[in-house]
Amino acid sequence: MSRVDVTRPRSRARAVLAGILFPIFATFLTAVIGKTVGTLLGMTGGPPAWFGPFAVATFVAGPLFAAIAHRRATKKNVELEVEADTLVIGDRRIPRSKIASGFVVHNITHASVELELDDGEQLSIKTDSVEADAILDRLELGAKKRRARVQLTNAAERVMVAFGTGVIGMIAIIMLFGLATTIVPKALLAAAMASIFWAPISTVVVGAAAVAGGVTGLRSLPEIEIGIDGVSIPKPGIGKRPREFTSFDDVDRVEIVSFGTYRLKASRIELVHKGGGRTPVATLGAGKEAQAQAIVDRIQAALKVFQQGGGAELSAMLERGSTPVATWLESLRALARSGGGYRATALEDDRLLEIVSDPKAPLDVRVGAAVVVSERGDKDGRERVRVAAEAAASPRLRIALDGVAGGSTDEAALAEALEAEAEAESATAESEARS
Repeated sequence: MSRVDVTRPRSRARAVLAGILFPIFATFLTAVIGKTVGTLLGMTGGPPAWFGPFAVATFVAGPLFAAIAHRRATKKNVELEVEADTLVIGDRRIPRSKIASGFVVHNITHASVELELDDGEQLSIKTDSVEADAILDRLELGAKKRRARVQLTNAAERVMVAFGTGVIGMIAIIMLFGLATTIVPKALLAAAMASIFWAPISTVVVGAAAVAGGVTGLRSLPEIEIGIDGVSIPKPGIGKRPREFTSFDDVDRVEIVSFGTYRLKASRIELVHKGGGRTPVATLGAGKEAQAQAIVDRIQAALKVFQQGGGAELSAMLERGSTPVATWLESLRALARSGGGYRATALEDDRLLEIVSDPKAPLDVRVGAAVVVSERGDKDGRERVRVAAEAAASPRLRIALDGVAGGSTDEAALAEALEAEAEAESATAESEARS
């Protein structure tokens, strides 16, 4: 048991964003509702006398409540204990199965364990460097056990992006309205604006545009996934994008390249290939040197696991080759049921699980080993297959292993994943041959 400081970065970000937006929208909506009701009742004139003090009160209350919520998002000197299947932080109990990712950031004076839960909630646990590494190990979130998903922006940056893109969304809808005034007949537009429904409907439309802009901005933020088989990053673009996966197959090392002036010094993380080529995977701005080093440390740990390998000598018994997926799966199930013959081939569960976790083994071999383990019905074996899925950065492999661990193998999806992987490997081989 240890004592730590725990922060919920997203709660802090939401508090700041609410403190900014509440005064703006509260006064705006009150004005819209007042105008609509006034029109219905046939009232004329300006806003009522209470509107001015109300607006001042909201602009004072918004930041005040945001500051309180921001402070409550951090708990200092709370007890932390890692139990067999639960992470206990103060009076909160978090099932370890709900923790999706974790990594350690070492700073000069302290270290922090950055956790992300299945529902997207983030926890930042501040402690000393030795204890931080120990917590990650006890949670089994190291490079060998689980992939790490790293957000490259902090809470304050996410607030700025959400607010900025929300404003852009509002401006865009207002510009569209301005464009519409040049197309829609003036009489029709005047009649629409004279309606009592104009103000509330326009408010909803502008608000929806702001929300859509903010959500799109947040989905566009950069992140990186680090597994024992490679690194996955979103493709360039706006909103939620497909991911690009770079395997560790021909990666020699990872480096940080610094650029810019002293005050605006940025860091670019690059994978250095054995042939000399480089693949950039992340760029972090000034003041994020510790986070950049944490990402490099995690990639180096995963790369070391990949290079060590293990269990490849049994691949011939598990590989699919050109066999149809349905036939291949049936042969694997028969292998799992074969009792003495199965044992005689030395395909013990531990050896099979080594293959499942071996990032250097081909996709079909890893899936084949997972099918054999899962088919035997051992709960612990299936759980370890699920853990292996969590450690993979390749989306194809993760989906395939998840399905196998859950006992619901989708043959069509599995065939598509295997063929896509084979095509990717073939393209890589051709590229290397040309170079």
